[in-house]
Amino acid sequence: MSSGFEGIQLAETLTHVPSRGHALWLAAWVYQLRGDAPAVLHFAERLLAICSEHGVGQYQPIGHIMHGWAFAHLVDIDEGLSELRRAPNIAGTQKTYFNAILAETELRAGNFDLAMTALSDATAICDALGETFWRAGLLCV
Repeated sequence: MSSGFEGIQLAETLTHVPSRGHALWLAAWVYQLRGDAPAVLHFAERLLAICSEHGVGQYQPIGHIMHGWAFAHLVDIDEGLSELRRAPNIAGTQKTYFNAILAETELRAGNFDLAMTALSDATAICDALGETFWRAGLLCV
């Protein structure tokens, strides 16, 4: 787990909590893209701990999404999906990405209708915003 550590170490030397949160979020994201669920779980748990300890709420939805994804892949798919589904909505281009990983996890659980709903929601967001950020990822799912 070397990727992401440099950014996290720098953020910790700054003692700036939002920088630490951002570094942990991006590290979890990189490892999620790589399909490395243990690393995602590690960074998501650290991110959620910072949110709880310092009241940095803007990272909480991302922490729960990443934690739910990793938990679904490592421990219990139903419990992980429950966390993914409960994660509060987030705005912007990230929403299509998070809907895509929700859809991928629903497919993994055999929940085809729920996967299609998540993909339809993500596609509608892409169309409404004219966004192409994660359209290829949606097509892959």
